Parts: sequence; C-alpha cells; structure tokens
Amino acid sequence: NISELWQLGPRQVAAEQSLEREILAVARAAGVLVADTKEAYFEAVAAVEAVAIARENRNLAERSSQAVGVQLDAGAATRVDESLARTALLGTELALREAIRRDGDARRKFAALLSLEDDTAGVTLTDPLPGPGLHALAPEAVVRRTIDERLDLRAAAAAVAAAGAALSYEERRFGLGVEAGGSLERPERG
Repeated sequence: NISELWQLGPRQVAAEQSLEREILAVARAAGVLVADTKEAYFEAVAAVEAVAIARENRNLAERSSQAVGVQLDAGAATRVDESLARTALLGTELALREAIRRDGDARRKFAALLSLEDDTAGVTLTDPLPGPGLHALAPEAVVRRTIDERLDLRAAAAAVAAAGAALSYEERRFGLGVEAGGSLERPERG
C-alpha cells in the first residue's frame, strides 16, 4: 500500500531493535551456558581428585588397621585399638563411596550441559583445577567489567528502544496527535 511507505522508517527501526534484543538474549544465554559448563567441568575435575584422595585415605586406613592387627597378635595393642582402627577404615570406605557418588553426579551434570547422552565415566578430564589466585582480579575491576558487559541490560535497553520505535510507528499509523477538522461547542444553558 502506497500510504504505508512513509511508515517504513519506524517499522525498520523497531525491527532492528527487536532483532538486536533477541541477539543479545541469545548471547546472554550462551554466555550463561558456557559459564555453567565451565563450572560443571571444574566440579567434575574436583570430584575426580576427591576420589583419588579418598582412595589414598582408605589405603592408609587399611594399612593402619593391618598394622594394629599385627600389634594385637604381638600383644602390643588391645581390642579397643583394633576397633578404633576398624572404625577409621570403615569411615574412609564410606568417604570413598561418597566421593565416587559425587564424581558420578558431577560427570552427569557436565554431560547434560554438553547435551551428551553417553556415559562419561570413561572420559579423562585433562585440564587441572586452576590454582588459587591464578585469575585474581581487583573487586572494583570485576564490578566495572560486569556492569559494562551485562548482556541482559543491553537487551533490556534494546527492548525499550524497540518499544519506543513501535510506539512511534503506531502513533504515525493511527494519526495520534494530529487533529484535523472543525469543532463546535454549544453553550450551556442554565
């Protein structure tokens, strides 16, 4: 329709702002997914290390229990000592089972974020945990960078701009604010 040609500018601005808002929303979702996946990866790596530590602790407790058994046979230890060593061994076995369970949970979470359906138990996680202070930033720098790069705020600003452009288009379309024609008032009678 030729009468709508003059409205193309506001329509185009509204469409561009809506597109930018959607792009920023997708970028934010992708950024959140990347951050969640990285966190899940490091949780899985930490769980693997926790299993190794728990296994080592159980092996130490087993050797300690065996040593107490030898001492008991030699008369240098009592049944109480043996019970204490056995309790420590059972505690480390329980801790190992818990660590293995957490490892499985962490791997399943990581696989889910990667949309993998296969069992990830056989996958070797190669990147180690970062050391403390490796990526330490000043708190002020973190806050400043976060504010500057918040995609959700940029998407909200694009949504406001798109709504403004749509409003401008609708005002032009329906002629709000344009009055043409005459008016007549009748005096009131008392």
